[in-house]
Amino acid sequence: MSGEDKRQSENKDGDGFSVSLNVQHFSPEDLRVKVLGRKVLVTGKHEKKCDDGGGCYSYKYEEFRREFQLPEDVDAEALRCCLSQDGQLKVQAPRLALPSVNEWTIPINITSDTTTTPRLNPDQETEKQENGNDVVNKKDEEQVSS
Repeated sequence: MSGEDKRQSENKDGDGFSVSLNVQHFSPEDLRVKVLGRKVLVTGKHEKKCDDGGGCYSYKYEEFRREFQLPEDVDAEALRCCLSQDGQLKVQAPRLALPSVNEWTIPINITSDTTTTPRLNPDQETEKQENGNDVVNKKDEEQVSS
């Protein structure tokens, strides 16, 4: 391939994975985009035979292969590609949707060797005295009502 055809840009930041290749000398039928595990493989193969009518023939063959590693936070199954009129092949994949994380504080019960009755750690005992509520029972009620 000529230097012009090798131009590419790659963006792994922002909204996911995006790569753009200049493939203006290749028709859509000459191009293939495959996903192999976490890799994207882009290939192009083009051949042209010419007959000048006077018994002379010319043969031109072009081929390229590019591999790109998909980041772990990208959805390989949602990979899309499009070819513009000016010969730019753009391959894109969005980031994976991260599950929402629920956050809550779990009270720490302290047990002594001589008794099996759990008691609160000192910080929770202070909170219990200030609020006038039993922190453990309050948390149990929240879990039951959820």
